Amino acid sequence: SAVDDTELTDSSLRILFSQIESGRRRIGFDGRGFFELSTRLAKLATEDLIKLVGETGAQQMMMAMPNLLFQLPTSTGEEVAKCLWDICRDLSNHQMVMTEFFNSIKTILSSSGKESRGKSKLSTSPALLRALQNFVANGLFDEFCKVATTQSSKIDEVSSSSYATSISAFLECINLISTSATTTDIRVLQSDVSCDNLLVMASCASFSSKLTRRVETWIARQDARENSSNLRLLLLSSLALAPQCRNEIEMKESVTNLFDIMLVAGIDNTLCMELIAAKIAYWWDSGNIKAADPILRVSSMSSFLISSNLCFEVQSLQTKQICGIFDLLVTDLPVKLALLCQTWKISDDISNRATRLCKDATGKKKACLERIIQLLDGGGERMK
Repeated sequence: SAVDDTELTDSSLRILFSQIESGRRRIGFDGRGFFELSTRLAKLATEDLIKLVGETGAQQMMMAMPNLLFQLPTSTGEEVAKCLWDICRDLSNHQMVMTEFFNSIKTILSSSGKESRGKSKLSTSPALLRALQNFVANGLFDEFCKVATTQSSKIDEVSSSSYATSISAFLECINLISTSATTTDIRVLQSDVSCDNLLVMASCASFSSKLTRRVETWIARQDARENSSNLRLLLLSSLALAPQCRNEIEMKESVTNLFDIMLVAGIDNTLCMELIAAKIAYWWDSGNIKAADPILRVSSMSSFLISSNLCFEVQSLQTKQICGIFDLLVTDLPVKLALLCQTWKISDDISNRATRLCKDATGKKKACLERIIQLLDGGGERMK
């Protein structure tokens, strides 16, 4: 039966990959045949591979990649890594395959030079290590961004949650590369922001304040009416970017910068206010505010969402529901922003900008601005 065939295939792969583990005593006298077979499988066209081992087998191959690459010569190891990536790219609807690819790359990058249980070195050659670092940091970046962007438009729990884990695993790889002794250009830190790479760039914004500001400014300048098809991508990227501020100075400059952008680009047709609301919500519940001044404790729906980690597979929600989350964040913005502005001593600056913006604003955003102005000018009650 098909079930029996699948179980037989999975068991055969487990036996095969167990024989290429570093330090394991292998069946027979020479284990080269196991490496040759594993290499041949990796080089198969994706369609042929899936017919042979299925998606589960492909995922097992990604998990076995460290043991395989640790023991292959440089040129072969580089070729196998690229072949495995091609399989991940072609199986973009099965994102756990891609997640396991990045997890295995992370294992290689972090374990190189360490000893296994059998006291053998888990290391690749320096040339292969450099090649892998360059491939992950540069070679696959555009293809990965395209996959992440495509998956972000899907509204089902399986694909949305798995692309998020792929981005997280990719981010860990980039972090290891950026802190390694090897000098490698990292594409995500140098690329111009576009709709094609926005989600990955926003997720990687923690690497530098310059990258955070570049992505933030790009999102803030987008006309949501002209880019209605990209609204979901812009909102998800805003949520990915929101927690990235490193300190109070950076946060203060960010808020001021976004108000300045609204004065030029407008308020009703952009997501500036939504982005500010998300950033303030995350900053508010980071713990710094409550620890600094107990009087600033605020119970609100946005605080509930953020302090609960907003990780209830928000990517799997309908775009309308994601917009509803941002509406809650904007509703809770005035009090939090006003109190923070008082703490940061920028109340007059923000009040002036909000007053100028209020003339052209409409609907909920106008009401939000009016409330901000009222609180900043001392017309609102102090929260207790």
